[in-house]
Amino acid sequence: MSQFSTKVCVAALLLAGAAQVEASQAKNVILMVSDGIGFNGWEAARYYQGDLPYDDGSFNFYGCTTFMNNVYDNDEGRILLSNGEANGTDAANKNWTAVPQGYDQDKMWSDFNYHRGSSSGDYNYFTDSAAAATALYTGTKTYNSAVSYSVEGEELKTFYEYAAEAGKATGSVSSVQFNHATPAAVDAHSFYRYNKDDIAFDMVNSDLDVIMGGDAYVDAYQRGDGSWSIDYKDHGNGIGTPGFKADAVDRGYTVVDTDAAWAALEAGTLVADKVAGIFTGDTLNGRDVPTLEQMTKGALNVLEQDEDGFAMMVEGGAIDWQNHANNVELMMREQVDFDNAVQAVMDWVEANSSWDETLLIVTSDHECGGIWGPNTVIDDKDTGNHLDDEVNAEWQNVVDNGVGVMPGVQYVSGGHTNALVPLWAKGAGADLFDGMIDGNDPTADAFWTEGQGWDWNGDYVDNTDVFSVMMQSSGVPEPASLSLLGLASLAVLRRRSA
Repeated sequence: MSQFSTKVCVAALLLAGAAQVEASQAKNVILMVSDGIGFNGWEAARYYQGDLPYDDGSFNFYGCTTFMNNVYDNDEGRILLSNGEANGTDAANKNWTAVPQGYDQDKMWSDFNYHRGSSSGDYNYFTDSAAAATALYTGTKTYNSAVSYSVEGEELKTFYEYAAEAGKATGSVSSVQFNHATPAAVDAHSFYRYNKDDIAFDMVNSDLDVIMGGDAYVDAYQRGDGSWSIDYKDHGNGIGTPGFKADAVDRGYTVVDTDAAWAALEAGTLVADKVAGIFTGDTLNGRDVPTLEQMTKGALNVLEQDEDGFAMMVEGGAIDWQNHANNVELMMREQVDFDNAVQAVMDWVEANSSWDETLLIVTSDHECGGIWGPNTVIDDKDTGNHLDDEVNAEWQNVVDNGVGVMPGVQYVSGGHTNALVPLWAKGAGADLFDGMIDGNDPTADAFWTEGQGWDWNGDYVDNTDVFSVMMQSSGVPEPASLSLLGLASLAVLRRRSA
């Protein structure tokens, strides 16, 4: 099983990559995250749409591991069960050691239940979105529920914070709540992803030039030091929207919250240096909200004004929600919206920038739902407990029923899994991933390349490598302390143990 050190030694990666690749510097860095989808879900989307805008041979293509850290409590002498013991606990008050969960490719293809978790025991088998986003943005593995916050109880600086310090504009865009785990981790820090008032406060007081997403249902949470008195909670509308919007205006944001304003922002007729785009409604239930494509175009219009370039994260957040619900039809609607947003970014690069100065990375934070082909398990229809479904025929392929027709799939989980996810990269610095290969999974290659037509060789990177590539490709200055850490740990950077 691959075992990484707790903190990925970014400097060593950068030095190794620089020695191998003479890459153009990326003025603009765009990371697009389809939350909660893996190879099979993306295969279903490709069958349904006929193709994917980024699966055209011009992108580098890799698998990607997504695992998080489990937590070993030194006082209790055991690994904690993340869902109930570590989640919501401030590591600063604990004596914890990180235990990387890892990706075991042999178990993945010999034990069907490996990738979808254990029904008992004190070991958590799969990441949540907070830990995965933290890995993507900071290069550091952490425990589930932590938002850019470490097992050692420290705030972790994100690529977007480094980019802002270097003079670049930064933005966080999501089709779900703006302070949900994936968008929040761009520039907020908390030991608990559901401290949503605290996270909203961090975001509106951050260096972000663009904050876009739904208004958030927020539990009542007061800052421990009493420094924040406004509670964004509003049971009627999901968030105390007037309070948040007033704060945003006070901090120089132009608030976009009507159909007319969204349309003007997309068209470029609404010009602003900073935008807080907050919509009401519920993507899970399909209410009238701006599309992710529309939001992305509007964000690009704002961020491209910075002569030093920009760094942006765009999330299709409700793909994960639909896969939790095992609803392939609504998942597909959300994935199509995400793919349209990716196409909008590609069009923007070719019309307003170039691939020589822009890096685009498309990936997922984790797989959700355990999507395989029909008849993989004998489903007892209890979506809350797939683990008691009898395995019928392991690892079945998704069935292509033609363009515009829902593919044949079966869900084998109601939660996240530890399967590899795809990663596409194009533009300035994309080749840096070639120097960060963590392993090769020949069985995955055979299943998804030979069985379903992906242009892949089985090589996979880790989600922490996304941070490394974004940092190196953009030339964002790296703190000396991190450089020293990387040099000191070069020998153990990719240590593996059986």
